[in-house]
Amino acid sequence: MPPSRLPATIETPSPVLDPDARRVDTSHQLPPHRGKVGRVADHLAAISADAREWVELRIDLVKAEVTEKIDETKSSVERKAIGAAFLAGAGVVALYGLGFLFAMMAVGIGWAFADTGAEVLRPLFWGLLVVTLLLFAIAGVLALIGKRKLDAAAAIDATLKAPEVTESTASTPAPPSRRQLQDMEAAHARQTTS
Repeated sequence: MPPSRLPATIETPSPVLDPDARRVDTSHQLPPHRGKVGRVADHLAAISADAREWVELRIDLVKAEVTEKIDETKSSVERKAIGAAFLAGAGVVALYGLGFLFAMMAVGIGWAFADTGAEVLRPLFWGLLVVTLLLFAIAGVLALIGKRKLDAAAAIDATLKAPEVTESTASTPAPPSRRQLQDMEAAHARQTTS
């Protein structure tokens, strides 16, 4: 047997330990020892790679959260714009209905006080009444749709502004929320870097 030299050379497979063993693929083997400084450098490189990967994952998480918030805010703004448009349309239709109401009142007063030719004003009065009621019904439907859109936007805004609610009892504190954990990590990172 030749004299022993350190570091030991890798044999294919060790006949002493397990004669039936086969050699492990080199991608799954630990690197050969290069001394303490080499091992420490390898460990620091691995820690650095893990830290870089963790930071990249955190950045991706923040990007995803910001994108989600932007989408929710965009949805809220779109609903507000649509709701305002429906309410504006309802106001315009109601304004026309008000004009028809005044015209109907004028024809009704003329029909009530006319001595002759009152039969001509009766169909005109009933026609104006139907159109006035139809305009106010359309305005009411448009206003209802607009109000629902604005309520939906307000609900989205409330979820964006409301803190995350956790159920807790008075005796046991609730576990911290995801947002609280992220804030604590950010504060810790600022303390360690300064």
